[in-house]
Amino acid sequence: MNIPLPSQKYLIERLIYHPSSGEFFWKEIAECSGKDAAWNAKYAGKVAGVVCQRYGYRRMCIDGVHYRANRIAWRISTGDDPGELCIDHIDGDKSNDAIANLRLVTHSENMRNRGSQSNSSSGMKGIYWHKRDKKWIARACVNGKFQCLGRFETAEEAFEAYKKGVSNIHGEFANHGDTK
Repeated sequence: MNIPLPSQKYLIERLIYHPSSGEFFWKEIAECSGKDAAWNAKYAGKVAGVVCQRYGYRRMCIDGVHYRANRIAWRISTGDDPGELCIDHIDGDKSNDAIANLRLVTHSENMRNRGSQSNSSSGMKGIYWHKRDKKWIARACVNGKFQCLGRFETAEEAFEAYKKGVSNIHGEFANHGDTK
């Protein structure tokens, strides 16, 4: 469940967002007193948020609540809170929050754009070794179920079949796992 975002107006008061680069900077809080003056001295003008090492997304804390930067970028740029929808990084780079690299998608569409898993035996998305048959299997996930795309002698043949299959199945959301 996604936490509702602050209003577009409030975010614009607190942050400078560069839509072409995806960078965020903290704005100085106007009409500040004690606590705000200390905040200004520490953060104003500095890069907002940090990249979470575990997941790769930039996150920032606003009024004690943590948000993903891609969702903040979407809200500032469009005025819309994505709610339960996802913000997909088109190029697969989770730290690239340029608005041209972001699109509103369902969870299912977002999962299609994932890269290869780090524990993949073949090192290629959608390809695994079948011990009993001694063949490489190509498969794609369609609506939460795996669809076999064929059995092959080499991992490379399986990967070519995988790329063709997911391009047909997933269209613009196809990710062959051969990019970042």
